[in-house]
Amino acid sequence: MNTNQWRTAFASRLPLLLAWYPLVWLASVYLFVLRARFHLGFWPEPSRPDPKNLGFAVHHAVNWFGLATVPGAIVAAVVLAVVESRIGRRTKAWPVLSLAAVSFVAVIATGRLDPGRFFEWFVD
Repeated sequence: MNTNQWRTAFASRLPLLLAWYPLVWLASVYLFVLRARFHLGFWPEPSRPDPKNLGFAVHHAVNWFGLATVPGAIVAAVVLAVVESRIGRRTKAWPVLSLAAVSFVAVIATGRLDPGRFFEWFVD
């Protein structure tokens, strides 16, 4: 596969990858919680302990970066899918739009419901 073919293949999948991004970030947050559970021997609670003091600095920073970039990824996925469907490079935008909507709802619902109060612990 030459460079142009690779670039075209990546560009055609970019909206779908961006639509998956919030769900991947959500999985990363829960993997951080699970990692804290194994490290501590108990489930973390708000202010017990502070997540940045666990010694997982890279994983913690990646999750904070993800939190800041999730809204942009959703917007970019929607815009790219709509633009590609308008210019004819993508025949249907609905798979990307559906996945972006499901991803957005999953992140918002998990943040609002906060099972286990893990989001509260993470941002505390």
